Amino acid sequence: MAEFNPIVPSIFQQYGLVCGFTTRTGGVSLPPFDSLNLGYKTPDDRQTVDKNHNILFSLLGVDAAKAAVMEQVHGDRVSIVDSGGISLETDGIITSESEVFLTVKVADCIPLLLFDPVRKVIGAVHCGWRPLVYGIAEKAVDVMTVCSGTDPGNVVAAAGPSAGPCCYDVGSDVAGRLAHDSIIYRNGRIYADLRTELLNRLLNSGLKPANIEIIPECTVCNESLYFSHRRDGAQSGRMMGYIMMKV
Repeated sequence: MAEFNPIVPSIFQQYGLVCGFTTRTGGVSLPPFDSLNLGYKTPDDRQTVDKNHNILFSLLGVDAAKAAVMEQVHGDRVSIVDSGGISLETDGIITSESEVFLTVKVADCIPLLLFDPVRKVIGAVHCGWRPLVYGIAEKAVDVMTVCSGTDPGNVVAAAGPSAGPCCYDVGSDVAGRLAHDSIIYRNGRIYADLRTELLNRLLNSGLKPANIEIIPECTVCNESLYFSHRRDGAQSGRMMGYIMMKV
């Protein structure tokens, strides 16, 4: 079993959070899902995926019963949670409760983690192109503002590894729904820069540039470290973005 090596955003390190983005290594899944596949909606053996979750929870010191997961549907629903469990038809979850482990699963989409260090509120958001154009990033910040009194200027955000503009080719229909500066025309093809789309939406929501970290690594390019649905289709596993406040 390869070493567990999550990507931990430096912007959160001063706050004592349990947070990060898993890679594909550190689990027990066999090829092509080797090895830390956390996706139940894959052809991987379910008991093996259970083992991978248990490995993750054990290494991070997390109570599995307090893991909050989403039935992600590429929509714009943001839910408030106060305990572990499944949030149906949801692509964003917010909590002000300590020890609740928020998760978002991805295999090219952007996993976004949010933290308000003043009001003590965290969020995990699934940012594929559809949720982004539906405004899910802005809605997540709005939920934190309305329900917890968050000042967007205090929010710290980290976006995990995702399909980069080097590899994320799209059709004109998708391009037409993104901002102009989120589109790149190269060699007769159209490429989407979802990181720029997300960054601008967070800035428009009131976040400060210094409070936003975007991990630049492309999941499609780096097969040894990341799962990628665009690259591998149904044979792709899933990674996880996660965040939790300690007591």
